Amino acid sequence: EIGGGDCKVSIAVAALVQNSIGIDVVDLLVPSDKLPLNFRFVKSNGLVIPLESAVADFVYCNQLLEHLHPDDAEDLVKDVFRVLKPGGTFLCITPNRLYGPHDVSRYFDKKATGFHLKEYTVGEAYKLIAKVGFQNVKLVYNTKKRFLLISAAFGRCIELIACLMTVKFRKKILTPLRIRCLLGFKMVAYKQSFN
Repeated sequence: EIGGGDCKVSIAVAALVQNSIGIDVVDLLVPSDKLPLNFRFVKSNGLVIPLESAVADFVYCNQLLEHLHPDDAEDLVKDVFRVLKPGGTFLCITPNRLYGPHDVSRYFDKKATGFHLKEYTVGEAYKLIAKVGFQNVKLVYNTKKRFLLISAAFGRCIELIACLMTVKFRKKILTPLRIRCLLGFKMVAYKQSFN
């Protein structure tokens, strides 16, 4: 889990996996007691994942990408690719720019200018993730009963249609959660297996 803060996700997942690692720039929020034996916290500078190459089966990044400078985001995604084993999975969750901004600037601007340095569209995130070598990129669509994986290309088509709308109309159309979910933003990407 990259940018885990209190690392609650990686701590909870430890019961289901062989090893779980939480990574962040500070460990102040990570509880110091009753941690699972197979969980460890690794301190990072925020850009480099201080792990060996090809050691992770799954990397999870939630609400982090938008806080990084775009150049730094690319470096981080490259490092995610590096630490994943062939056949590994990357799950990235970040707000979609088309119905944002999602930081404090939503109250005074049409573009993220606060804590979010860059909010991405599906197309922009797809381009970033594919550029470093990830393949078979999908969007996770939540239904009431289950999660479905849909093609990122389908999400990009819907996004292109949404871009033709005025901002006000687009926000009105994208307000229902089921529509907003089509534009993500839960993106799953796979590192190709060489088998």
